Amino acid sequence: MPGVKCSVFSCGSCKRTKGMGIWKLPLAKDEAHGKWRDEWLGEIKKTREMDQNFREQLKNDRIYTCERHFAPEDIEIFHSEKMTKKKPRFGALPTLNLPKKRHESRKPTPRPERSIVKDNKEPLPNRYYKGFNELCQGVKSLKSLKNWKMKIKEDSTLLKKRLDPYVLPQLEIVVDDSLGFTVKVFGSYLPEDHPIYLQYRRTVQNVTVSNLIKELEGYRLCDGVSTLELSGKMFHHVIPVIHDSLGEEEEEQQFPHRGFWRAKGCLLLYQQVDICNECDEFVSSVENARKGKESRSAKPAHVKAPLY
Repeated sequence: MPGVKCSVFSCGSCKRTKGMGIWKLPLAKDEAHGKWRDEWLGEIKKTREMDQNFREQLKNDRIYTCERHFAPEDIEIFHSEKMTKKKPRFGALPTLNLPKKRHESRKPTPRPERSIVKDNKEPLPNRYYKGFNELCQGVKSLKSLKNWKMKIKEDSTLLKKRLDPYVLPQLEIVVDDSLGFTVKVFGSYLPEDHPIYLQYRRTVQNVTVSNLIKELEGYRLCDGVSTLELSGKMFHHVIPVIHDSLGEEEEEQQFPHRGFWRAKGCLLLYQQVDICNECDEFVSSVENARKGKESRSAKPAHVKAPLY
């Protein structure tokens, strides 16, 4: 049971994935549940070939689907003193993060041109803070910090926002005494070319702390990439999880965490879509390489090709 994997093609999630719910096809114990089972299975079959492995899973009733393919509102969460359990709402279907067929796949969004701050000759906006002391006084009275923790030092101001059940802060902002700011997301630094750095030239002289916080909270965490092949173009973003929030099946793990595989250069925080341009481009390149390999292997060998 602990090693079961999600049956959605190329997903890679399994029972051991931290914080990830994974569920078997519902039993057809009555007509309504039978209809639900057929529709659920139908969604998986749309993008999965009926190969021998899949037939065996279906025959042995070992078709599983993880929560990445369900809408958040379709997942019911039950809390108790010792554990947190999840299950899909009755009638919910896996329709998200499914692989697309070739004619449905879209081209990756064009990557915006990267600009260098020193070449930006536009006039600077009005200065919001004249110095570090003025910043510290202003931050203390901000109402937008009610969900944040603040620590003021001699040479920097630290702002943290936490999210259960994670050990590391969801967002962390450090403003130094030169009024430059740095942002970390679950322990990882935003890349130097992130839009929020480029827009405000990485200083709170060009943006108020309250507006910076509001904008950061408007972003969403990039989902990263799902691939069965690891490469040097990826890195593992590991987020430790509080042990008390785990279910019974996860408590045996010595270092509980949730992990994301990301393309190098991942923006971490992005708007509108599930993954950033960098991760999207990486997934497209891997898919194109896979198709090219399949195409080459499908061609018959030349009649005079050497034998090895």
